[in-house]
Amino acid sequence: MSLSVIEPKAVWKFFNEIVKIPHYSGYEDKIRDYLVSFAEDRNLKYEVDSFGSVIIDVPASAGKENAPSVILQGHMDMVPVVEDGFKHDFSKEPVDAYVEDGFVKARHTTLGADNGIAIAMALAIFDDATLCHGPLRAIFTVEEETTMKGALNLDAKYLQADYLINLDSEENGYLYVNCAGSADINISFNVNRVEVEDCDSFTFELSHFTGGHSGTDITTGNANAIKVLASVLDNLSDDYDFFIQDIDGGFVRNSIPAKAKVTVSVPKCDSAEFSNAFTQCFNEQKSLYADTDKNAELTIAKAECKEALSYTQSLDLIHLLRSLPSGVARMSPRYRGTVETSVNLGTVRCTKESISICMLPRSLNKNALNDMIKTVIRNFISNAVKFTPEGKGIEVFYKRDGDFARICVQDHGVGIAADRVDTIFHKGETTYGTGGEEGSGLGLQLCQDFARKNGGDAYVESVEGEGSVFSFTIPLKKDEE
Repeated sequence: MSLSVIEPKAVWKFFNEIVKIPHYSGYEDKIRDYLVSFAEDRNLKYEVDSFGSVIIDVPASAGKENAPSVILQGHMDMVPVVEDGFKHDFSKEPVDAYVEDGFVKARHTTLGADNGIAIAMALAIFDDATLCHGPLRAIFTVEEETTMKGALNLDAKYLQADYLINLDSEENGYLYVNCAGSADINISFNVNRVEVEDCDSFTFELSHFTGGHSGTDITTGNANAIKVLASVLDNLSDDYDFFIQDIDGGFVRNSIPAKAKVTVSVPKCDSAEFSNAFTQCFNEQKSLYADTDKNAELTIAKAECKEALSYTQSLDLIHLLRSLPSGVARMSPRYRGTVETSVNLGTVRCTKESISICMLPRSLNKNALNDMIKTVIRNFISNAVKFTPEGKGIEVFYKRDGDFARICVQDHGVGIAADRVDTIFHKGETTYGTGGEEGSGLGLQLCQDFARKNGGDAYVESVEGEGSVFSFTIPLKKDEE
């Protein structure tokens, strides 16, 4: 069935035009031109701000000039995800939309109803001269699915109205008065590659998991392909040595990963047995998700043997992916059946020099900040213990620093060389502790990331051979002494 025959026809007419226009995040030029043409063809006032968002004004109907003004808000970009086994160039090819069983769907790609339907509804209203209304405005922002650039940088002058209705929700017939807050957590660290000898290399690809939206589908129990891959590798590490050459998983940070793959080098003496063991571990994981991810598949292919992460760093990466949270953290005690706090481990990427991981936490409760603070303190204390000799202690203390609270952790260990102090939070390096302990080089970077996400920062003062003071700041409440 065609979109042109379903009701309300005006809305679906515009939506049918929108799905034919490339408009994924960061590539909104063509949909922006479409909106500008719509406004110009109807002599409507419009603006394109310096970040690419489009604002369109519709004057009030005759006699309604003093009626309440209303803003309709949505975003221009969509999440560009292709079904496993198919190819689609979102920069050139239109989405193939169709109607089936009362729903509008897309063949083998995301549909882009998030948030093309907002544009379609707003334009249908603006195009209907029979409607009687007060002053109307539409605000269409950019990069909502990635950086939130349009919304974060929108000038407050565009928000002068009596009402603002956001058209980016999922349930038909419901009016939402609030939403969860979210943040981006981006982890990146350098890797040290080594030459591998007497090894065979294989690519193990996990695909056709159910996936889903990291907000609306987080309660389904669908498997996260990255977490499944990490679990398989962790189980295998008990019995086999291997080196990770490459790892890649997920599509975007706000989508539950439906696929992940890893290329590993395995000593020749174990290679055949390793592949069989990988298959067995995968099947065990698949059985855990038989009700949600019954179509999950594993494919194994031989690969070229190249430089790989060191054995230690390979294990560090696996343990990190295993330990990072993903899924529902807490259900709301106030709103039955509603998720209060969740996090999605969205992507992992590997280049020759570095590993990057993207996560998207959401919460209805601003006090989830406390959990982040505790995480930072735990990491700092763990780091201090690592670098403090036996018989010596560490100090944890607090002091006020202007409008901030500063929490400090002091050790009396090996200290940090002067040429490394400025890069200690972001180089992804690790330094051996006083007892020979080796870290992953990630803890301090996570501390700084968490501190900055909450309006503060992380710092270090150090004297080589004497010890270090690591500290982080968080804003004080205005009435806090």
